[in-house]
Amino acid sequence: DYTATNGTSVVLASGATASDVLQVTSFKSFTTADMVPASTGGTFAGNVNVTGSVTSDGLTVDGAATITVTDNSDALTLISTDADANVGPVLNLYRNSASPADNDVLGRVLFKGEDDAGNEATFARIQVTATDVSNGSEDARIDFIAAKDDTFNAALSVVGDKIGIGTIVPSMILDVDGSSGGNDVARFSGPNSGGLTFRNATSNEFIMHTATSDALIFGTGGNNERMRIDSSGNLLHGKTVQSIGTVGVT
Repeated sequence: DYTATNGTSVVLASGATASDVLQVTSFKSFTTADMVPASTGGTFAGNVNVTGSVTSDGLTVDGAATITVTDNSDALTLISTDADANVGPVLNLYRNSASPADNDVLGRVLFKGEDDAGNEATFARIQVTATDVSNGSEDARIDFIAAKDDTFNAALSVVGDKIGIGTIVPSMILDVDGSSGGNDVARFSGPNSGGLTFRNATSNEFIMHTATSDALIFGTGGNNERMRIDSSGNLLHGKTVQSIGTVGVT
């Protein structure tokens, strides 16, 4: 056997004779630094491009990750095959801060697209703020925010067991603040009517607008109508009709 190290020609150590068989074997040149052993693993210094699928028992990404699809298919799918009654799958957004403080924003989901100038723009976001990080008495607020004139103010906030619409500090179970909006603070509509119902275990009171007669109805004691303001401005209380005209009622 003879070894040739020249890349373009084969030089034998001694001359070949007639009828000798010359067998040339070529090996690809590589270094051990280009190899990652399957048994113990290792680190790739450059990029790794996989044409097919990758199946892994776990995945840890130390830097930012981007998932790109060229169509409208799901870019990320989380699947749990557990058959018990517990919750699954779970998406965990964990801010692992060494010095947590009140009002830290724990996570944010952004909804982005391009504006008509070709710029990447944020159109909406959902975010959670840790309003109190005290151990054993943690409090939080989740805000739902849509862009308005490229600014972001929460339209709806959930603070503990309270909901704020137009306010991030609701003082009751449902707190609607229309100070920054238009004339309509709240609107109730339906195909025939819209209204409010006040209900407990023994009673059902309501304020309702009827589209058929364009009247505002007040009811108590179940579904019993007690008072009505008709489309002409007349106040009907029981069987009594009083015209209130333009007189204000407070």
